[in-house]
Amino acid sequence: MDKLKEYIKKFQEVACQMDYNDTVPLLKEIEIFLMEKIKEEPNNIDYILAFASVRMELRYGEEDAIKWIEDFFNKNKNSLTNEQKARIYTNLAFYYSESYEPEKEIVMLELAQKMESKYYQTYYALGLYYFDEEKNYPKAKIMFKNAYDLLKCPESIFNYGVALYMTQEYQKAKTMFQTVFSENTQFEYVDLALAYCEIRLGNRDKALKILESLNVNEYTFFISSGFFVLDEYKKCLNIYESENLYRGEEDFLYSAFLYNQPLFENVVKDNLEELENDVKEYQEKVITEKYTQEEKQDDIEYFLGRLKTFKLLVADIRQGIKPNCRLELFPKFGCYLIDCIRHQKI
Repeated sequence: MDKLKEYIKKFQEVACQMDYNDTVPLLKEIEIFLMEKIKEEPNNIDYILAFASVRMELRYGEEDAIKWIEDFFNKNKNSLTNEQKARIYTNLAFYYSESYEPEKEIVMLELAQKMESKYYQTYYALGLYYFDEEKNYPKAKIMFKNAYDLLKCPESIFNYGVALYMTQEYQKAKTMFQTVFSENTQFEYVDLALAYCEIRLGNRDKALKILESLNVNEYTFFISSGFFVLDEYKKCLNIYESENLYRGEEDFLYSAFLYNQPLFENVVKDNLEELENDVKEYQEKVITEKYTQEEKQDDIEYFLGRLKTFKLLVADIRQGIKPNCRLELFPKFGCYLIDCIRHQKI
């Protein structure tokens, strides 16, 4: 195992300094080393999981990694502990997520949870799944809290804070974000999250100060939304104009309606024409073997729906009704492969 750790540490050192092609010889060396070790110790879980990760780095693909791990599991499942099974299930979930199979991913993660996984990555991944795939923020909060309890790192603290925010526990969320900010001032997104918390807590001046200090290039729509909720419509417009953003968003349209009527009318006209052309394009699209009548009708209904929604939005704005702009935060996504040779801490 010491030799394996040495290899992983060496790979992590060169991976951040070299192009992929330059790391291949080392990866091949590690692959050969692990193949020999697996022959000597075919029941060693550390070697097989590291081997799958190395093969993934060598771009054999997710299916290859899944096959190696499943073969190992099927041969050894009667002798594996619950902790080992949880580790395998979590690794398999990652490979399924990489191969765009969310149904299999969640099955593996929930199996790992049933094994009472002691791995932070299991609950981190469950939190991401419930947050992103199901939009079930209370459930995501529970998982992120479990991850936070197992490992208090910037990612776990931040993600738990996001879940607290999205379940309207703004003061608790603020405390989490302040913890991240104090420990790692370079952590992306945390300053914006603090601004959103201050908005929701009614601390207008604090929120405005943070928003005005942010790099617009990094946060654009998030900052414009913050200014919009604070009724800073001119600042909202300035971001759209300086960054040349898409001008069909609710905050832009309402701000333009209040402060630049000619611009508002031109943008509405352009958007209506574009949406009407989209509808016409799909109405005229020819049915083929690869494009069915059902698919055509779905596309037409989709763009008709967008056109109707836009017209209703414009009608409300003309009546002076301010659109409801949701200030949403999103968790930090990253690798949750327990035995990832690139990311695991040695």
